[in-house]
Amino acid sequence: MRKQVPFLIATVMGIAMVAQFFIPTHGLVQMQSVVLLYGRIIGAFALVLGVASLIRINWIRAKRKGEGWTYAAVTIIGFVAMFLAGSLGGFFIAPEEPAETAAVTSESAPAEAAVEPAATPPQKSYDFGAGLDMTKNRVFAWMFDYIYTPMDATIFALLAFYVASAAYRAMRARDLTAGLLLGAAIIVMLGRAPLTSYYWDQLISQHVKFIPSLGDVTEWLMEYPNTAAKRGVYFGVGLAALGQSIRILVGLERPYMAGTGD
Repeated sequence: MRKQVPFLIATVMGIAMVAQFFIPTHGLVQMQSVVLLYGRIIGAFALVLGVASLIRINWIRAKRKGEGWTYAAVTIIGFVAMFLAGSLGGFFIAPEEPAETAAVTSESAPAEAAVEPAATPPQKSYDFGAGLDMTKNRVFAWMFDYIYTPMDATIFALLAFYVASAAYRAMRARDLTAGLLLGAAIIVMLGRAPLTSYYWDQLISQHVKFIPSLGDVTEWLMEYPNTAAKRGVYFGVGLAALGQSIRILVGLERPYMAGTGD
């Protein structure tokens, strides 16, 4: 029963989800909504588990002062700071000033009889949605704009050098196909660069009529050969996903049985 029950649940729900796509009856559509809702709930619990695992692993590494323990400490401090700024964002909101109430006067009463109400002090109330609204939560917005965003841009800037290094190693013209790939990559890179595209058009394309501009060649390569190759890859991935789904439905693959040896 330990193995049969999860297998039956996965098979029945998988077949039902496939059936509602081809036979969108009211009951099957409602069933899909309920299943997706439970999926989001399980995902929320998985997020909590992931956060707890992140804190535990980095805390142990920082406590033992092993290799890279400073990065673990910075990770914990950054997570706690962003979490507090987002969840307690309502406390960082300045209280709204109440609208000024005009003095109640009567045209028939004398001026000295005018009654001016006492000024009401601003009421501070916690805004639970302020942590999600970066226009209100200035602390969270500052941390996101001036700490997270620069670090994110730095990581992507470093990633460009790794991509260039990997492309250099992969695009060695050992045979005809590798040579074609290398030539297309060089043309696309030069065509995307404004400087090389401009001087190609000024020095070559305008003087030699049958040679197209570098930008046109780049667009043709991206529009036709590149698109055809991507669609072939997507088609192969779709067939692989279909085969994997069938194997899961018939019980040949059981990723939901992790930890049981299946």
